[in-house]
Amino acid sequence: LSTGGESNDAALRLARLHIGRFEVVGLTGSYHGLTGGGASVTLVKVSAIDVATSAEVSIMGPPNAGEETLKRAVVRKLEYVLERQRKDASAPGGPFA
Repeated sequence: LSTGGESNDAALRLARLHIGRFEVVGLTGSYHGLTGGGASVTLVKVSAIDVATSAEVSIMGPPNAGEETLKRAVVRKLEYVLERQRKDASAPGGPFA
């Protein structure tokens, strides 16, 4: 393994295989890497979906950022994505020009 994040991923996989469960404890303020396993222990994922277009966006942030702050951020990101889609669709030649 070449990074601490990869080492953490391997350790999480081995622990989950050994105990047969998926719950783990991550300490607040700790950094476990930006790999899938490390981020799942360190960060909180918040998603937003536009039901009219089925567009979905997600963000990951630290737990101490607060739920409301993360919700506002993901809504802003969804609004940005929808605006970009509208601009791309109205551009000459459509979104694939």
